[in-house]
Amino acid sequence: MAAEPTRVNIRTRSGRVNVMAAEGAGFSVTGANIEYDADGSVLITGAKHGANRVEVQCATGTDLIIGTLSGHVEVRGRSGDTRVTTRSGRIDVEHASKVDVRTGSGHVTIGVCDGSCHVVTKSARVNIGRAGSVDVAGMSGHVEIDEADHAIIRTMSGRVDLGTKSDGRVEVRTLSGKVHVAVPRARRPATQLKSLAGRVHCECEVGNDGEIDVATTSGAISVTCK
Repeated sequence: MAAEPTRVNIRTRSGRVNVMAAEGAGFSVTGANIEYDADGSVLITGAKHGANRVEVQCATGTDLIIGTLSGHVEVRGRSGDTRVTTRSGRIDVEHASKVDVRTGSGHVTIGVCDGSCHVVTKSARVNIGRAGSVDVAGMSGHVEIDEADHAIIRTMSGRVDLGTKSDGRVEVRTLSGKVHVAVPRARRPATQLKSLAGRVHCECEVGNDGEIDVATTSGAISVTCK
């Protein structure tokens, strides 16, 4: 059994990358070459030509850096600082301490992010279950966040659906698309809601429980209590 690495760096051109971060799991790799560095990290490289399947098993909390041109990247279990860069393809991260995703197009799904969750995309659907803070920047696509303490979302076009339970700050900027923010019924946030060509609706009482700041050129804005 190979020694447990402190950080795993995976590079492949195309194909599927599967990572399982599990408590007590021994480190193992199939479908790729392995190089060990003196700092305790590991470099895993897939085939240079054609599509391949890379499978990695590592310990809970392992930091991950994954780079691929295209394909499906799936990280299951509980990983550490997780960074994924790809031109196109589906990205699934079950639970990570921090997340940084850069993709041209595809579908990004983050289950739980304990800390900061940063997603940059040109055209992709983004789904985030729960995160401490969220920063999403995209050209187009649907952004859906079930629960975040703090959030900054900037898009050119596409729908934004966001839920928050804390008294943090929410900022959304978009040129076109519907924006919906759901807050707890007992919360009374300060609000700044502006749409040049769209309906603005807020059913929450105004107060000082955090801030909701939404601006769009064309599109409806709604803030609802849940």
